[in-house]
Amino acid sequence: MLRRPPKSTLFPYTTLFRSKKTEDGYTFNNSQHHYQATITDKGLKLTTDTVNALQMTLTGYGYGDVTTKVKEGLISAEKSKVSIQRTAELEEWYINTQLGLEQGFTLQAPMQAPNENTFILSFDLSGTYTPSINNNALTLTSNTGTTLNYGQLYAFDANQKELPISMQFNDDSFQLAIN
Repeated sequence: MLRRPPKSTLFPYTTLFRSKKTEDGYTFNNSQHHYQATITDKGLKLTTDTVNALQMTLTGYGYGDVTTKVKEGLISAEKSKVSIQRTAELEEWYINTQLGLEQGFTLQAPMQAPNENTFILSFDLSGTYTPSINNNALTLTSNTGTTLNYGQLYAFDANQKELPISMQFNDDSFQLAIN
């Protein structure tokens, strides 16, 4: 029998991982993984040292080529989770734990799909990191050798059925494609 670790192990709500309110959003510090994450209504800024920073912004979502542009959202926080309500139907969220920073998205209701089964989330990247994709994971390497990994992707529907997910990278942007 497989058992999940206790909730306190997965999402420790100690002051170590809680968000702190800032002027324009919330900040997480994670000394175990040596980063500071700042989440605003525009997206994520991740700083790993005094020189290197990465900005990742959700720019659109939808089926195939039919996408909804994303603008600033309503930001809120509870303990170690920060959420950005992007639209009435889409929530972007971040959870800071001893495992690192988890990013997720919740679609409140199915969208109308125009003869296309692939749901796309599009992102812009900027900062002082060089990106590469390997085994469906994005690795970002700074000029000082610091690496960040964006991977371990999973998606599931409202019935908890796991869905195939893949990553596509293009210069300074990438997409998550969920079938």
